[in-house]
Amino acid sequence: MFGHISALEATVKWGIGILERWVQKLCEEGRILGVAKFSRMWLIPKDA
Repeated sequence: MFGHISALEATVKWGIGILERWVQKLCEEGRILGVAKFSRMWLIPKDA
């Protein structure tokens, strides 16, 4: 999973503080392209 980051890492990258749950919700709604769910963790493409 080297081409992906976690929802928490995405919040830092996108500068939205500690809103990890919000990023997870975007993943659930299909609003971030290329995401994958591994167990309970959302994997988000690094270039998203």
